[in-house]
Amino acid sequence: MNDFQDVASLETPWWIDSSQTLITPYDYPEKRLKAAKDYAKQNRIKVDDYLQSIKKQSFDDVVVLLKVATLVQDMLIHNPVFQPSQKRPFAIKPYVRALLLRHSINAHELVYDPVLLFMLGEARCGQVASVLVELLAKTGIKAKIEKLNNHIVANVILNGQ
Repeated sequence: MNDFQDVASLETPWWIDSSQTLITPYDYPEKRLKAAKDYAKQNRIKVDDYLQSIKKQSFDDVVVLLKVATLVQDMLIHNPVFQPSQKRPFAIKPYVRALLLRHSINAHELVYDPVLLFMLGEARCGQVASVLVELLAKTGIKAKIEKLNNHIVANVILNGQ
């Protein structure tokens, strides 16, 4: 069994058995993230072909929207503890970096790549909304991110509305 299959088991959510004692939403396991990146790269996984297939098989934008939204909902769960994030590349002076890294929130940036999030199978609301907006844009449907109280959603614009 390769690393990705091991960390992506559907039997028990991986965070249940996490050995971390201090957890912030940005302390995403690097091993899991690396395994997903490697798997996607080795297998040349892309969503563009799938989206074009949806577009060709759908008779209007409402059907495209429903199929893309269903894909996103089927592929991602809301992780109650972590949100997929990766170490932030810093191009700043070492002493400034040291100050910023005192808190893990500053050391990480959220993952928004649809393929990587699909490989991980989890995301938080802002990541899901971003994936949906990006995938809809690739099919020609306009959408934008909207912030609500403690929530982020995708607002889709169909027929000018």
